[in-house]
Amino acid sequence: MHERGHQIMAIVTAAGILLAGGAMFAFPPYKERHAIGAEIADLETRIQDLDGLTEEVQVLAEEYTDLRGGLEQDLKAIPGRPGVSEIMRKLSLPVDGMTVLDQTFTAGGAGDAVIGAEHAEQAVRVSVEMDATFEAVFALIHAAEKLDRLVRVGTVRLSAARDQDDSLPMLTASVGLDVIYKPSSSKED
Repeated sequence: MHERGHQIMAIVTAAGILLAGGAMFAFPPYKERHAIGAEIADLETRIQDLDGLTEEVQVLAEEYTDLRGGLEQDLKAIPGRPGVSEIMRKLSLPVDGMTVLDQTFTAGGAGDAVIGAEHAEQAVRVSVEMDATFEAVFALIHAAEKLDRLVRVGTVRLSAARDQDDSLPMLTASVGLDVIYKPSSSKED
């Protein structure tokens, strides 16, 4: 039995050495596999975050485009000269005898754009008198508001004759526009 005990002990020792050796060879790949699994999970999370960030960037780009368009529409340039003749040319509607019967532009003198304010901006009043349909008067006002420079619609007066038999009722309209500009400090004019 003594020999039998040695044999069992030798078998147990050999099995222990074999298990310890196997663990030494198996543990590093297991540890590396676990590290790679954690890195894969991290990269998958980043990819999902990247998809979310890409969508967020697209939303922000659309918002930027909308805001930029709004700024271009709402914030107008204030040039250094009135340019009244150019504005009259841009706003002039064709007198066709159907929608516009008559149209007259009259430019006034320059004055402060904001009365009582200490700003250098000036305004030239341009009055537009016209006999036209409502749609033509509205088109004139809309065109003034769409100009790339600051033109303020100051007044609008409309009157219609009560005894019109035409298919398109004509209005007598007076539209007062303030052409805003900021004169240069030099007296070159």
